[in-house]
Amino acid sequence: ALRQMGIWDPAIHHFSSDDAIMLGASTLGQPELEGLTAELGSYVAFQMHRWLLSTKDLHSLSAAMAEALDQVVERHDVHVLMVPMTFGEVGSRDLAVMKGVQATARHADRFHAAATTLQPEQLKYLFSRAQCAVVTRHHALVFAVSSGVPCVAVELDPYYRMKLAGMAGEYEGLCSILPMSVLEPASIVKAVSGYLTGNCAKSGDVNE
Repeated sequence: ALRQMGIWDPAIHHFSSDDAIMLGASTLGQPELEGLTAELGSYVAFQMHRWLLSTKDLHSLSAAMAEALDQVVERHDVHVLMVPMTFGEVGSRDLAVMKGVQATARHADRFHAAATTLQPEQLKYLFSRAQCAVVTRHHALVFAVSSGVPCVAVELDPYYRMKLAGMAGEYEGLCSILPMSVLEPASIVKAVSGYLTGNCAKSGDVNE
């Protein structure tokens, strides 16, 4: 199916739910996870990966995310927890993408990184304690909305549009999908603020 859509790449990585099984147990215990969420208090769970984006598109997405999350921090006094959705070395590469966002953010000190050695149930725990999530991966969206946490998902291409739209349809009112092709920081802020204040848009695209 990926080949037919023109996006097949043999270098595409396994997601955490696959890699965790292959690479062993987490090095972080439940007390440490509970301590992290308690220390942060109110936070937005943030996940972003490169997928097949060009350097130019990755830069544009990173800039939009940085500005949007800065505004969310300013408006709602929350922290941002960066959650890699891949395990081990691959997780470090995901985290590097998010740290690129942090590096250009005005409120970089409000960004915090979760470990790259977390099992699926630990990832779900972190998403379940968030006030909202901003993600690009389907698995991250699943972990958030299945825990009752509203999620803003950025679709990176038609493949992700198909995957994310299916979840949005099942969890109406908990998921907003924003096409990267017309992404602006304001659209991310509008969706996240709507969820944090209870004045949320209906599930689906929120770009006008």
